[in-house]
Amino acid sequence: MGQIFGTFILSTSDEQYKGEFFNNKMKSFSNADVAIIETSAHDGFVGSFDITWEESTGPVTAVLEIDMENNDVYILNWKDVKQNGDLQNTTFTGRAVKRNGILVSIYSMITSGL
Repeated sequence: MGQIFGTFILSTSDEQYKGEFFNNKMKSFSNADVAIIETSAHDGFVGSFDITWEESTGPVTAVLEIDMENNDVYILNWKDVKQNGDLQNTTFTGRAVKRNGILVSIYSMITSGL
């Protein structure tokens, strides 16, 4: 699998989160299911989330951790990435800004050595 980099958008309405992503291997945006594990009382985008998305080879799950870098700038890390239930040697990392109540990030894939 080649290097993956792309855009991830996270929005919220009435405590329901919606994820959308697009990367260099795709031709259009796809949806990601997002469920809250834990969020900050100060900022609902800071916290941990269970996230699931579909790839051509099957479903992928991960834990998305979001921390605030400063003001409206955030750091995102997708950890414990599993494809079809099997743990992968891959994580994703990104940097985001919040604009008009939506978190917009760029991300890239990191593959660990075995």
